[in-house]
Amino acid sequence: MAFWLAPFEKSFGRSALNTRILSDHVLHKRIRLGAYDDPHVIEIDNTFEIDLKERNRYAQFEVLTGYMPEEFSEFWRVSMASRELQRLDDGPGEQPDPVILSTRDRQFAMGAISPGIEPGYGRFRFPTEKVVKWNVVYRYNEVPFITKNKVSFQVLVAVGTLEQVHAVIRRAIDGELVPLVSESS
Repeated sequence: MAFWLAPFEKSFGRSALNTRILSDHVLHKRIRLGAYDDPHVIEIDNTFEIDLKERNRYAQFEVLTGYMPEEFSEFWRVSMASRELQRLDDGPGEQPDPVILSTRDRQFAMGAISPGIEPGYGRFRFPTEKVVKWNVVYRYNEVPFITKNKVSFQVLVAVGTLEQVHAVIRRAIDGELVPLVSESS
């Protein structure tokens, strides 16, 4: 896999920490369309194979991101506690509740949920590029996670109307859509 930044490049004022363009990390991915016999569910299993020769005190995995046209201008979250749909501001930002992006008429939407331990769900608007994005991020500061050579994540992506996407994420929160892989292996 390539690093986000080339050596000596900057993002938001921060310099790249890597010293080369390509890493020794490998991403294994399995995608199932219509998972759980639901045409609105895409199941994505990602396993990151990590180079243990690198010494790290911190690991951040942006396990899945959806870049979408600016027409997906409405940002929502599904409360893990109440299962209710709530409006989100433009952010950018991240919170522990799953994010959904929809068109104004609510006829087209996409959202994601990951059944792992404490994912972060972000939403961003890039006016110059005329795109919006959602993402699912995991961060580890603990040594046991960083010393494993493989870490796996599952993300369920829901597509459809806002109502259909909300229903899929509620089902996932309620445990009706059980993951087939564990968070780490």
